[in-house]
Amino acid sequence: MLEEIELDDLRAGELLVQVEACGVCHTDVQGKTLLEPPCVLGHEGTGTVVACGPGVEGVSPGDCVVMSYPSCGTCRQCLDGQPFHCPSNLSLSLDGRRSDGSPTMRLGLEWINGAWFQQSAFATHAIVPARSVVVVDPSVPLQIRAVLGCGILTGAGAVVNALALDGASSLAVVGAGGVGMAAVMAAHLIGIQPLIAVDVVTARLDTALELGATHALDASAGDLTDQIRAIAKEGIDAVIDTSGSPTTWEWAPEVLRPGGTFAAIPLPKGDFAYEVAPLFRIPASLRVVRLGESAPHQFIPQLIDWYQQGRFPLDQLVETFPLEGINDAFDASTSGRVIKPVVVMTP
Repeated sequence: MLEEIELDDLRAGELLVQVEACGVCHTDVQGKTLLEPPCVLGHEGTGTVVACGPGVEGVSPGDCVVMSYPSCGTCRQCLDGQPFHCPSNLSLSLDGRRSDGSPTMRLGLEWINGAWFQQSAFATHAIVPARSVVVVDPSVPLQIRAVLGCGILTGAGAVVNALALDGASSLAVVGAGGVGMAAVMAAHLIGIQPLIAVDVVTARLDTALELGATHALDASAGDLTDQIRAIAKEGIDAVIDTSGSPTTWEWAPEVLRPGGTFAAIPLPKGDFAYEVAPLFRIPASLRVVRLGESAPHQFIPQLIDWYQQGRFPLDQLVETFPLEGINDAFDASTSGRVIKPVVVMTP
């Protein structure tokens, strides 16, 4: 059931965006336990700017925008062009309030948790910091715009920006969800071989092959170390884990060549402790990658350019759902039936 909420007045540096669509990310699924209800989730929004608060520059009413992750804009990392390393990112994303602790929305007389990733875009309208949006061409299909702000940016950015792999590299991507598929597509685009997709869902492995993976391995069908070493005897340059499976941390170092990198995107699931000795034996690096180390204002236009060239086929990942069917979209995501569900706010 949909309910009406009331948004707070705009403050300095904020925008009111009429939301057209919002991607569903696994972080939103987790948000149902991270943010005390009642709350509004959604952090891959796209839409049209309706109004601007005081002091906004570079964005105007009528602009089509993609909403991305928040950052403070004043720390050393933000000023150095690395908002993905902003120390305030997690609190701005997960606390359900503005940076000063004030709420952005109320249900009846009660102020509720919103400002999820400083968006809460599973709604018809959202208050968003101007620095979190990227102005884009409205001719880009809304279902494509609605997947660029977080998961796709993270997966593709892990390959291109964080690890800076090239056509001479070799790579295994663990997890063939939205983040993993974006990594596969980016790796294929730059010519990485072998490019190995690892998952336990046959349909997703088949899709990874369609998107450019040279090999697809079922993680439940035997020792992955042996399987990958059979493909690349000398080892591979990188393993990117998008799954959060603790078992990946066990075998990943064993398939890396000397000087290779194990890049972890999500936290390992469950109660987990890691023994670093295997990395010293190879030797290899462990790298935690946040948000693909991608600056949205630079990388989202690059993703759109690749898509428009036909080199980044995001259409193969997306299925749309009406706002009234948002629970179906969540079910499609958690079951793995749809790689990237998108909730559309208007008919």
